[in-house]
Amino acid sequence: NLPILAPVAGKLLKVFLRATSDISDRDITFTLETQAAGSNTGAAPTVIGTKTGAGCTNQTMTTYDFTTSLDSGTNAIAAGDTVQLAMQSASNTATTTYYITCLWEWNLS
Repeated sequence: NLPILAPVAGKLLKVFLRATSDISDRDITFTLETQAAGSNTGAAPTVIGTKTGAGCTNQTMTTYDFTTSLDSGTNAIAAGDTVQLAMQSASNTATTTYYITCLWEWNLS
């Protein structure tokens, strides 16, 4: 997990996944995690939303929509929180390289 600092309130809209292996037969779970601005920096983040879906092939990209039908939680991030995105596979994918892109919406008003 590589945390980013949310400068303002926002939302995770979509996660795009490509991989070097065909993982279309595996369920992939993304968890959106935050840590409140006033909490200890070394503390564990809190999972605020999860989304599970089938993986991609090595020739396609899969989109995970965090705006609808989440498995649980929300996609909303408070201003000043640190944000992390974790990924888990239903089976071993140790030799796979992942390319993950996130689409965020930030409230700049």
